[in-house]
Amino acid sequence: MFVPKRHLEEVDFALDFMEFMLKKLKEYLDMDLQLPKLDGITINDLLLTGVENWGLIYFNPKNVLYKGNSSPGLRLNIARTITHQLVHNYFGNLVGISWWNSFWLTEGFASYFEYSFSNYYLEDFPMIDLFVSDLMRRNLVEHSLLMSVSLNKYIEHPEEVFSVFDFGMISRAASTIRMIEHFLGKDTFQKGLQKYLKEMQHLAAEAKDLYRNLQEAADEDHSLPEDIKVEDVLQSWIDQPGYPLLTVIRNYESNEIVVNQQRFLSSRGEVDTEGLSWCIPLSISTARNPNMNDTKPWVWLKEGTREVVLRTSDNLTWGSEDWVLFNVDQTGYYRVNYDTENWILLANHLHQGPPFAIGSINRAQIIDDSFNLAYSDVIPFPLALNIIKYVRFEPDYGVWVAANQHLLSLNRHLEGQSYELFFGRFLQHITEDLFEKLDVFENSNEKDTVKNTLLRPIIVDLACRSRSGKCLTATRIMVTAEALTGHVLAPQEEPSVYYCHGLKNADEKTFQFFWNKFKSLTNEQERAQIAKSISCYRNFDFVYDVLMELATDRFYSLFTVLERFQILITAVRHGNSKVALEFLKANHENISRTFSFNLRMEQTLRELAQNVLDEEVVLYQEVIDILFEAGHISSNQVRRYKLELEYQQTWIEENKLTIEDWIMEYFEPSQSKAANQITYLALIIFSVSVIILSR
Repeated sequence: MFVPKRHLEEVDFALDFMEFMLKKLKEYLDMDLQLPKLDGITINDLLLTGVENWGLIYFNPKNVLYKGNSSPGLRLNIARTITHQLVHNYFGNLVGISWWNSFWLTEGFASYFEYSFSNYYLEDFPMIDLFVSDLMRRNLVEHSLLMSVSLNKYIEHPEEVFSVFDFGMISRAASTIRMIEHFLGKDTFQKGLQKYLKEMQHLAAEAKDLYRNLQEAADEDHSLPEDIKVEDVLQSWIDQPGYPLLTVIRNYESNEIVVNQQRFLSSRGEVDTEGLSWCIPLSISTARNPNMNDTKPWVWLKEGTREVVLRTSDNLTWGSEDWVLFNVDQTGYYRVNYDTENWILLANHLHQGPPFAIGSINRAQIIDDSFNLAYSDVIPFPLALNIIKYVRFEPDYGVWVAANQHLLSLNRHLEGQSYELFFGRFLQHITEDLFEKLDVFENSNEKDTVKNTLLRPIIVDLACRSRSGKCLTATRIMVTAEALTGHVLAPQEEPSVYYCHGLKNADEKTFQFFWNKFKSLTNEQERAQIAKSISCYRNFDFVYDVLMELATDRFYSLFTVLERFQILITAVRHGNSKVALEFLKANHENISRTFSFNLRMEQTLRELAQNVLDEEVVLYQEVIDILFEAGHISSNQVRRYKLELEYQQTWIEENKLTIEDWIMEYFEPSQSKAANQITYLALIIFSVSVIILSR
């Protein structure tokens, strides 16, 4: 491993892990590395986490350097990065691809195995839970639009190559490969991969080559029904865009279940005119047979078949009072909707608290599917809220990752004058017990599990966002004490969470301490934590000055491009969207040189659309028009940003009062909508009075 001399003591973990993983891959794939040696080198400000050149792997330093006192999250990122690149020695280097539309044969395996294989070394880490939350669920959002394309979309022009390497395509490929492993069975899947590598080594493969070898393994192991063929199954998932929504309708008298499929489209008004269908493996668990380890299909819903009727059998039964659950361990690449009664049965089980018969991945799936269906008007929002309220009893990190995503989304939508009476109150209520239990402000706790260490910053972030006095006071004391003494009090896992909320209400001296500390640091991981928190400071002028320094040519070498964007997007996410808009409006030419208008800027502009307050809407539209006229963004991007903004405003108009009614009923049953509106009006009058009196 080639690193600057000053970092020599920070590569031991990476080297030990690399040696372990090379042996594990050789054992699993029954194939030697086929290289006399393998080198790695760190490259500063590398845009990617790593690049898999055969024999010399490039690494971004922050994804390979590790100090002995660093956080579990950093170990996780290093392990994933190294595993991803090592898998490419086999899938991509040893076996190439015949054309770009087969990219999923390389990136899909590397992206899935970076989680599943890292688990062999990091045994205490919930790697598969993380895969489902980090890749699969995010990808289900990306590919729920009519514009999504198939994995084997044919590439005709060089500029199109980059489109197949975006996050949505890669994570979809990885999710599909995980589904293959589970419907074939792990042993059959492994045997098929070994056959594939032996047959295709030093050649360029196509999808049919993988299908053929997996089918041979399936035939030998009798792991598929005779009428189900690997190629037929996978063509429906690889050759078609999007994915299905299963709708499960139960007859509670006859005990029959009807399952039908249709393409899931999240955007209102979009219609699947092609009538797509898939060959879908259906795994099932019930209250009477809650086997959460059996992910093999109980039945198949074939391509071209719209629905299937299910009845109880000797090994799988259910009654009218039992919940049923489809897609065990969320191994299938689809969403599931149930009739209202079954949603309620699932929610009632969760509300009983631990121990749960439903596994952690499926508990997270229930939250994620219900919220995405609510956002798409398939089910009413109160139904999703009635499910997520159980998380106050939820101890599992993986489930909180899913819950956190939707709670943050609601938090963003429901900010405003009524926040503390309604959603802020609800958010504080569901986090307060865990906030107390985790002892969040301990610098170290030897009894902590890895899951609790990873969970702590999620709970602290939500508690502080809910405006919990305990959380905001403690984080402010934490950053103030560090500024006065130089002693770091923030936990090592995601200290940016503590810095961000602490800085929101800190004084100028504390802010200046952290800004100066950031500029003096040389360790990339330490710099990243302050970059993700410095622009949380609630002072327009000071944050604007920080952004100006980032965009000034003479300070260019002081900051990486990633750090510039991290500081800008943190301002957007933490109440300084107006600062960001004014900065973009007045300095777009300098920003074009120092930041550049790339994919990161596209993400920033999209998040701005989701975070602007009512009084900033006109300013946002003005900024987008200025950037378009200056040639920084395209007309398609303008349409997308304005649609995001329109969706945000429409969603608030249609759902805010309904959600606030539900929250009022949750805390004060039998209160009417009229009472809600009176309280809301009183809050506005009170706020106006405070403003007048403070002048």
